[in-house]
Amino acid sequence: MNELLRELIEIMRFTERVSAKIHGMIYEHDIYKVVREEFGESRYYTGSILLLTDDGSKLRIAESSLTSRKRREAEKIAGLRLKECEIDLNRSSIYSQVVREGKTVVANVDDTIAELFPRPMAHLISKVLRYQDKKSIVTPLSLGGRIVGALAMTCPELVEEFIPSIRNLAEHISNALELANERAERERKVKEALKRWENVLSSIIDQSPFPTCIMGANGTSIWKNAACRRAFGIDWSEQLAGKCTMFLDPVVKKQGLIGEITKVFAEGKTVTFTLNFDLSEVDRLNVSPGTHRIFPVTIFPVKDENGKVINAVVQHEDITERKKIEEEREKVRAELIQSAKMATVGTQASGIAHEFNNLVQVMRGHIEFAQKTKKQKDIKQALNIFLDTSDRAEKIIRNLLNFSRQELSEKELCDITEVVESILSLIESQLKRCNIRIIRQYKNTPMVEVNKPEMQQVFLDMVVNARDAMLPKGGKLKVSVKRAKKNVEISFSDTGIGIEKENLNRLFEPFYTTKGSLEGSTISGTGLGLYVSYGIIRRHKGSIEVRSRVGRGSTFTVRLPLGEVKLGERGVK
Repeated sequence: MNELLRELIEIMRFTERVSAKIHGMIYEHDIYKVVREEFGESRYYTGSILLLTDDGSKLRIAESSLTSRKRREAEKIAGLRLKECEIDLNRSSIYSQVVREGKTVVANVDDTIAELFPRPMAHLISKVLRYQDKKSIVTPLSLGGRIVGALAMTCPELVEEFIPSIRNLAEHISNALELANERAERERKVKEALKRWENVLSSIIDQSPFPTCIMGANGTSIWKNAACRRAFGIDWSEQLAGKCTMFLDPVVKKQGLIGEITKVFAEGKTVTFTLNFDLSEVDRLNVSPGTHRIFPVTIFPVKDENGKVINAVVQHEDITERKKIEEEREKVRAELIQSAKMATVGTQASGIAHEFNNLVQVMRGHIEFAQKTKKQKDIKQALNIFLDTSDRAEKIIRNLLNFSRQELSEKELCDITEVVESILSLIESQLKRCNIRIIRQYKNTPMVEVNKPEMQQVFLDMVVNARDAMLPKGGKLKVSVKRAKKNVEISFSDTGIGIEKENLNRLFEPFYTTKGSLEGSTISGTGLGLYVSYGIIRRHKGSIEVRSRVGRGSTFTVRLPLGEVKLGERGVK
């Protein structure tokens, strides 16, 4: 009785230990391994797990706790590896009851082995393994309510008391297998979903119009999309995988960009730069000589779960054609601005010539006076007046030449008041002859980064329009420069005829003008002045506002954002 109790306690401890170890395991092979190892370490029990084949007609040995020596002895007798042996359920009397009827069966070990091998061979194997007098309990293993195999376990003579513990162990193994199977199914679905998304993303990248390639951690090219292959003349079958590294690229080296690329891998930063080069200089690419390309490039890192940079994505954008179009557009714009300048100069030519003639007459008169007088004081005074007048003439010519010059100027820091004054000094004498008085209201203004010739064109157009609006009677032109919140404001207010309300929205349309016979004016207009000015101010991220009252006058206000300010405020001289 004491021996039976001891064996019952031992089997319960064993099944509990095995059940505890396989609890929560997520992989099927780990569960089988633990069961095999626990049976192998036991001094009392030998266990095997048998699983159904895919067609459900046979059982195969998935795991066995036989020692290596016993396994070799059995395989030597059978001439087969144990895992190659199968039980035909159509010929089975023991395992068919377990698998097909769900019974727990107790049988002699000899009889269970005989379901694998012919009876004489089974008896010999049982004898060699010393299982002749032992019993075996075989109980079902299930998965999702379906029997998928069997657990076979040797036990002492009094087996009935052991059956509940063996069934309990089989249930724990089945539950663990079911959880592992569920996890495996989830992992399979996740992998399938990831594969689908990988294919989708790969397709998106490959069909992207932007040349894109993926680099390894050493800067070596791994993969290029279709746009990249087209841009660089690379054949799909070659792709230059592993043959190209940006760290050795001659163009990248030439433009000094190695340091920027290093930041991606060393610091995990995203970098941008522009490649501007002739592709035919790169000997590995099959492109025509003189194939010039401009590529803004963005390189961003791809990191693993630990934040380590493992790859980098290089995205190019071929803006070569866009640049050509922009250059052509810039050329046309410059020509349009120059045409508007020349039109303005043409309308002012007679006035400038008249003023210049007056200055020449003043200089001539004082030179003649100096030749005739004998007084040194009078001669000196006449020469001083001559020099002052010549300075005025030189200033007019210089401003006119600067204004008329055709060149592609860049933005520069300017005192906006000085830009306004350069225009007023050019035309102020004409305004005086037209009985127009200039009122200046200048406050402290910042240094603003502008294209000076373009801004002169805008201000001259404002002044000329104000003058034309006040002819023939004349009037007052108030010019103010001030800082208003986040803007610099330059306004031109006249006391002219004003603009009809229905015409205000059309002022900046090309070739629209209110000058000429249609409005009862003798001054003709091209309709380009305000259109060109509007474009210039927009490119400076500014705005033009017009307020007008018929019979009272108009105010044109140019606003330039203080985002263009580069230095501190500077007072006007």
